[in-house]
Amino acid sequence: MGYHWNRFHPPWTLREQTLNEFGIANPMVRALKYNAVTSAVYKRMLRARAADTRAFVFVATTGRSGSQSLARIFDAVDGAVCHHEPHPVMGDTCPPGRDRGAYFRHLFRVLKAPHVLRDACGHKVYVETNHQFVKRFAAEAVQEFGDRLRVIHLRRDPVPVATSFYRIDSVPGRTKRGRLWLLDPADPENRLPLSDLMAPGGELDHDLYRCLWYWYETEARILDLRRRFPHVPMPTLDTAGLNDADTLAACFRELDIPLDRSRLDELAGTRLNTKKQDNHHRVARGEAEVMNERLQDVIRGRFGDLGAAVISGASV
Repeated sequence: MGYHWNRFHPPWTLREQTLNEFGIANPMVRALKYNAVTSAVYKRMLRARAADTRAFVFVATTGRSGSQSLARIFDAVDGAVCHHEPHPVMGDTCPPGRDRGAYFRHLFRVLKAPHVLRDACGHKVYVETNHQFVKRFAAEAVQEFGDRLRVIHLRRDPVPVATSFYRIDSVPGRTKRGRLWLLDPADPENRLPLSDLMAPGGELDHDLYRCLWYWYETEARILDLRRRFPHVPMPTLDTAGLNDADTLAACFRELDIPLDRSRLDELAGTRLNTKKQDNHHRVARGEAEVMNERLQDVIRGRFGDLGAAVISGASV
């Protein structure tokens, strides 16, 4: 077993980030190495080597929810290899004007899937805690890994998630971090489009509203994932459950993954990635709660049953 966190610290420019994902600066060499034919041959070999891997586990979450701690907890699983946000992370590196869906599908086929299969070789379980999963490559993972795919819906309440992103200056569609790692309110594929209200002068024109919206949009995409692929095991684990060995054991049973219970008892409650040193903005909890309630009213009014379903998950 082994837990690894990503030691790759990407720069914030689109060009440098794209080059780092492929690792090759020369576009001709990159095109030769990362093309459909080369990738298909390489993946066929890797699939054969990873045939004994019984489960590929990903996390559907917003981030700032305990996903790195969850990766550490998987050390209780014999034969597991665990990665937190491994290369390629699959942030939003799509060049302007490109077909975003086609871009990320290609990136998954020629880069992400081979990395996952390669790392899974020789292990019973592959685990990746990466909040880009539900944003960029969930459907492709279903197709690639089939009935070996497992997903943990890791959920933390919207206000602490949003205020955490707000504090570290990670604002959807507005700051460098937010544009690269989160979702854009202007994305035409959004399930809860509210960009008109978050535009300058709009009634939701505040960075914290963007961070709160991001939570609900992510949850809407997770709900859509459940509806599209009901056969994929997808237990929900609240962040508080990371501190409770019994809750964790129940989650692992639902995933049909055996574990070392004594090791799990030791690991439950481990906290990582608190980012205490990175506080750019502050907001009072009471003010954030009021803004969250206002956003919920807007979501209910505009999106009907879908909005109500997403909001009901926020209060569980």
